[in-house]
Parts: sequence; structure tokens; C-alpha cells
Amino acid sequence: MFRFTLTSNKDKWSNNHQPICNRKVSIHTFSILGPLSLSSAVKETKVGSASIISVVCKECDKENTVVTSGQHQHGKRGPKPYDINTRIALGAIDNGIGYTHVNGFLSTLNVPTINKTAYKNREREVGKAIEEVATNSCQMVLEDEIYQAENNGTIRGDDGLMPLSVSYDMQWLKRGRANNSLTGHGAIMGTHTKKVLDFASANKFCRICEASKSKGKEPGCHDCRLNHTGSSKSMEAAVGVRLFQKAPNYGVKYTVFVGDDDSATIAKIREEVEYNVEKWSDASHATRTIVSHLNKISSERKNQPGESPLSQKVIDYFRKCFSYCLSQNKGEPERLKVTMKAIVPHAFGDHQQCQHHKLNWCEYIKNLDQYRHKDLPNGKDLQGESLKSVLTNLFNVYASDLVVEKLVSNASSQINESWHSTVGSKAPKIRFYGGSESSDQRVAAAVAQTNLGKQYLLDTLRCLM
Repeated sequence: MFRFTLTSNKDKWSNNHQPICNRKVSIHTFSILGPLSLSSAVKETKVGSASIISVVCKECDKENTVVTSGQHQHGKRGPKPYDINTRIALGAIDNGIGYTHVNGFLSTLNVPTINKTAYKNREREVGKAIEEVATNSCQMVLEDEIYQAENNGTIRGDDGLMPLSVSYDMQWLKRGRANNSLTGHGAIMGTHTKKVLDFASANKFCRICEASKSKGKEPGCHDCRLNHTGSSKSMEAAVGVRLFQKAPNYGVKYTVFVGDDDSATIAKIREEVEYNVEKWSDASHATRTIVSHLNKISSERKNQPGESPLSQKVIDYFRKCFSYCLSQNKGEPERLKVTMKAIVPHAFGDHQQCQHHKLNWCEYIKNLDQYRHKDLPNGKDLQGESLKSVLTNLFNVYASDLVVEKLVSNASSQINESWHSTVGSKAPKIRFYGGSESSDQRVAAAVAQTNLGKQYLLDTLRCLM
């Protein structure tokens, strides 16, 4: 069975057979052996993946028009777009592919392909609807975040704004360190809802503006997303400031910010945002940072005679100890400081601090004679005063009052990393969509999916049809 839209170009009724040949019918389902047979088609006009087929009725020899897709209104005037072409563009954004990939897939299925202009028009149509859905979803999530914060005892300040704890991170749509990336985007994530409260992008390039500039002409009217002129690195601070400054417009302020160890971002936020913002370090970023320091020490130092090598297994041991230290001493700054300082001596067989502070994770206290390390090579203590001194200096930095204050909450911005993965599924780093509005619209699709799930596809279609 097939489902088509049928429109007759004849006005007369026939008494000999069904009126399908003689009047407009919105939707009609029929068998290939029914009133109209596709074997009687005399002409086919393709509009993207939609087809307009002229079929002659065998009973009366009158010509009928069969349209393989419905249509919807877009704009105040002009021809109506076909639903299937709009859905193709929506599916392309949702699955992180573009015009070339869409046509490759359609041609494999032996389905009519869509030309580039038609595809881009439909992508722009869908993209604007996605951005609207994403913005509305952020407003909905923000209301939920405020509600949960109030239930946890948070009260509004004298300025009438609700203080919220959020995480913020930036992503660049380019592989590697992306120091010269042309696009970047950041999102504010709620610590209660674990969803996107607000988002923004930074773009250094517009293909239409660049083409006009090379020709010495003024660019025509277009949806230009060029909004950043500084370095790619400065995008993180610029987007962060923009999002934090917008917060009072929604009746909130982001008083606690969980993020990586980028000091430029928090410095810029504190400089340009009117309300006070406290920075908490992300535990995962802090763990990766200390591992980077350990790897650097390992590569730059030469082992002294009789000294234990700082091998990958030893580095993994210190990474695990550091991570456990943060998770087991959450909310206890003094305990965190003591434990952090005891990690290196413990690894070198010095358990005085373990015994003095009664650190229950030290198994040596429980079994003095038969204790062996579980994760160090051969279960033996590390050796070498020089290595011990270097490692002690490193861990003492993390045991300082300033750093402990940032780490004691054991906060995490992993929800941002998860969102970055969703963005990567819509706008893969191996392809460049930053020359037009497509990049921003794919980021918006990731926001909508994070907040609403795949329901956002239906909400987008409701906005259009």
C-alpha cells in the first residue's frame, strides 16, 4: 500500500467509477491495482525528494496529479515546502551529516536526491525552529533548577536574584588543542537538573562576508553569525562573561562556578560581571592536571642510583590516591589538607602522618608487620630522597589553603563533557560547519536533545508544520 496526496486537474464527476479522478482529495490510500495505477504515469516532476506524478485514469483517460509528500507553509508567501525535504534537513542535523552525505544515502536507496540550494533552504528553515525549541527548553530547565534550589533551602538575595551553583566549560569544534579554531561554544549547566540553562557560541568566520570582502563588495542580507574577533583561546572567557551577564535577566545569578583550571575565564568574569562569583575547581580536571605534572617530572628527571623510577604504574598510583583523597574528604578542608600531605610519605614507607592523624585508609596502621602496597611495583615502598622531595613539593601545592578551598567541594563539570559529546554527534570535528549559521544550529540541536531528549524532533516539526 502507498500513501499519496492526490489532486485532480478535472472538475467533472464520472458516474462510472470513484470520484478520485474528478475532485481534490487530500489523502488517499490505494492499491497499485486500485483506481489509479502508477503504471499509467505519464510525467514525473521532482522537487527534492518529493515527486509530482501525472497519472492517467484507465477508466476515463483523465489526468490526475499525485504528490508523494505533504506541504506546509513557510513564510508569508511563496511556494509551500514539501514535508519530506524539511524532514531530510532535520534528520541531517540530528545525525551530524550534511548535504553530500544526505545525497549519498538517498542515492544508495534509489530515492530522488535534493539539490544543494533546496537542501540549504530547508536546513535554514529547520535550524531556526531548532534554536527556538532549544531556547524554550533552557527556560523550562531554568525554572526547574530554581525550584530545586528553593527546595534545598536556597533563598533569594536582597537584589531579588536566586543564587545558583552551575558548571561552565567551552568546546572548540576542531580536533587537537584548537588554538586556531574558528568556532567555539559554551554552556551553563545546572548542578541540580544536570541540564543546559543557557548557551552561546563564538564565531570568527562567515563565508558570505569573507567572499564579499575578497570581491571588494558589501555582503548581501544574510544570517551572519560572526561575533568574535579575538583569539580562539579568548572565546572561553568572552562566552562565559556573556552568559553570566545575562543571568539577571532571568531572575538568577550564578554565584558558584565549577570549571577547569583556566584562570583567565574566572578573572574575566569577576572583572566584568556585577555580582560576586566563587570558583570551584573541577575534580576531574584537577586530577588530569596533576597527572600531567607527574608525566612531565617523569620525562624531565634522570633517575639517581638506587632511586625508584616514576613509571606509568607509579603515576597511576598517585592519580588514584589523589582522586580518592578528593572524594573521601568532600566538605572537610582540614582533613583534605592532611590527607593530601600524607600521600607521598605513605608511598615512601613513612607512615608517621598516617598514624598521627589516624588516616583509616592506611592499611599499614592495621597490619604493621605484613603490609604491602597494592598498587606500587612489587608492593614495595618507593625509594629516593630526591624523587620524594620533588613529589612532596607538587602535592604540597594541592594541599595549600587556596587550592584546598577550590577542591574541597569535589565538584564536577562532567555534565559539560557529556554535552560536548552530544554536540560532537551533531557537528563532528572532522567537518567544518562554522562558515554559516549551520554550526550554531547544530549546537542548539545538542542543547535541545540534552534538555528534552529526542522529543525535540517532534517539537521542531510542530513549529514548522
